[in-house]
Amino acid sequence: MADNNEIKVKSLQKALEILNLFTVKPVLGVTEVSEYFGWYKSTVHNILCTLKSMEYLEQDEETGKYRLGIQVFNLSKALGDNYSITKIAGHAGVIKYYQRKSLSGGSISRGSIVFGCNVSSRIC
Repeated sequence: MADNNEIKVKSLQKALEILNLFTVKPVLGVTEVSEYFGWYKSTVHNILCTLKSMEYLEQDEETGKYRLGIQVFNLSKALGDNYSITKIAGHAGVIKYYQRKSLSGGSISRGSIVFGCNVSSRIC
């Protein structure tokens, strides 16, 4: 996470903090986000509308609540295309888990790492 001294564009920080909140709760409304961060509803609404217009979020027509949109998937796909599975898994601590298990005498002959809908297998 970035140091607050490094953040130059506060509105961008807010938008990204909102996107990150969807990793904790997949469906959110304006009020929930506003109360969570302590921001004005108008600020949250404007950010959510912008993210929706750029397809980073989708809005349920019945409830008015938001969920992650297709552009988040596109970013994830680009990440997967540009990084090896071992590098991504290393960031998640998966590789270290397998290394510890292997060193402690655990017999792991095959590992599977799940990312979204993709499963990548490799022999350990």
